[in-house]
Amino acid sequence: MEYLKQWQQTYNKQLCKDYIYHIRIFTKEASFTIHTASYKDIVGYIAIRRKLGDSMYILKNKVASIKKYYQCLIDLEIIKHHPCKHLILKDKQDTRIDLDRLYSSEQLANFLQRKNTGSKALTIRNELIRSFLVYQALTVSEIGNLRLNDIDLDTATLVVRNSRKLEINPKQMLTIYRYIEEYRDDLLKGKQTDILLLSRTGKPLNIEHINYMINHGFEKKFIPKFIRQSVIHNLLKSGKDLRSVQLFAGHKSILTTEQYKNTNFEELKSQLQLRHPLNHLK
Repeated sequence: MEYLKQWQQTYNKQLCKDYIYHIRIFTKEASFTIHTASYKDIVGYIAIRRKLGDSMYILKNKVASIKKYYQCLIDLEIIKHHPCKHLILKDKQDTRIDLDRLYSSEQLANFLQRKNTGSKALTIRNELIRSFLVYQALTVSEIGNLRLNDIDLDTATLVVRNSRKLEINPKQMLTIYRYIEEYRDDLLKGKQTDILLLSRTGKPLNIEHINYMINHGFEKKFIPKFIRQSVIHNLLKSGKDLRSVQLFAGHKSILTTEQYKNTNFEELKSQLQLRHPLNHLK
């Protein structure tokens, strides 16, 4: 992998950190030889990432990073052909709710109970991330943008994007307090920032970091997008009224919230099974 070392030495300090991060993930995950990859190989890799639940935002960043990587390899005269120079993602983000991919309340409870290995500071931080995903149904972007003054332990509330006030679950209170009072400074490492959740080097967490951390070391992979959708769906399924769930989720339109309703899917499936001709032959 001499060409990869050469690329790192030349470009690691010139490219933005998001490019570097996506490129490193790509070189680890690719199931084909990097420097002889074809257009079909790259498209196939993106298709796999899409199936794993990457958002359109992340996929577009991946494509831009991969394209930049191959251009760097051409500049270094390591390769002559750019396999994906003209690759552009034109598809729009699918906003439909796939009920079959959602997690049950029991699965989400198991997700909350996961135990990471590592330093106490990182363990508490990751526990906090999982709790924000389940108790407040925050998006990964919202979690990464939380600031210290968004948290009010006296009123047990947190504010999302200066507009949405959500209750802090009693089970979160001690974890939040311990992270802020005992462990955040360990991660801060003398830096100045009001961002709540930090990396091991004291920097804000990006979307890819959070996606990676919640699944690192576990065979069962949870997708943040589906966690949020599952929480909203489960609330409606339990009888919560549409308007209160809309406010909780931060949907601008109540029509968006309605997509998470069962739309009689389970009832229809039950009726189909009940009335299926084979069931009457027993």
